[in-house]
This record gives sequence, structure tokens and C-alpha cells, in this order.
Amino acid sequence: MKKITLIAIFALTGILFSANISAQTVKATDEAIKNLKPYPEKMGDMERHVIFLEPRADESLYKIEIIAGMYKEVDCNRHTLAGAFNEGTVEGWGYSYYTFETNGQIASTMMMCHDPKTTKFVSGKGEVVRYNSRLPLVVYLPQGVELKYRVWTAGEMLPE
Repeated sequence: MKKITLIAIFALTGILFSANISAQTVKATDEAIKNLKPYPEKMGDMERHVIFLEPRADESLYKIEIIAGMYKEVDCNRHTLAGAFNEGTVEGWGYSYYTFETNGQIASTMMMCHDPKTTKFVSGKGEVVRYNSRLPLVVYLPQGVELKYRVWTAGEMLPE
């Protein structure tokens, strides 16, 4: 019952904070910086992006949603970047990392639009991962794809 309750809590919570990785202001812990060494700078033609998380009293109450996308000029339809996250492990270390595989195609609804096109962040499906400030959160993305993330937190315990 506790597992179901915790899942429901995460599903019913609000977003605390959303930030573009390039605008990150969280100071990395010495341990997280030291633990970044096993991760290669590049993985094939993919670039490494790193998120350092702020230490929290009870990190089991938090989750991170990572979102890959790109800014495109789009109309009023809903647009989605084709692609998905895959989890990998650093050989010999057991540390997790994520890659976003995409062919760059964008799917959209087909409504008629009268408004002019605007530039928006078109993202793929996000991936919710464990919050752990002791390790860097490492994501490899193709060139031209950007990384954003959200920190999710559990609310109050639901009554049984």
C-alpha cells in the first residue's frame, strides 16, 4: 500500500522548479564533481550534459524529470519530438547515465491555424529518474538537442 501511495503522491504533486540546464545555479558538491570523472565527455556523436542536484534532507521525497527538445518555429498545433531516453551504465563503475535517441522528426496535430508561427521548445517524452545529489545526473544528447529538467516533490501523505 505504501508503494501505491507514494506513486499517487508523486502523480498528484506540483512542479517546484523548472530550469534550462545552461542556466543552472546549483553548486555541485565535491563528491558529485569527483563522481563525474568516469563519464566520457562525448559518447559517439552525442554531447554530455550534466545536472548537479542540491542536497536535500530526505531525497527519497524527490524525483527529477529530464526533458530533451529543441526550439523550432511552429504553428498552433501540438508538436512532439520523436525519440526516447535510454538508461546505460558506466562500465566498471555502475553509475547510470541517459541517452536520448532521436531522428529529429517532429510529429504534430493537424488543426488549421490562423495565428502566425512562433518559436517554442518542442520536446520528446520526459523521463522521471531518482533524485541523488551524491552523483551527477549525466545525459548524452545529439547536437542541436537541449536538456531541461524539473524537480518533483511528494506532497502530504494521502489518507488511507
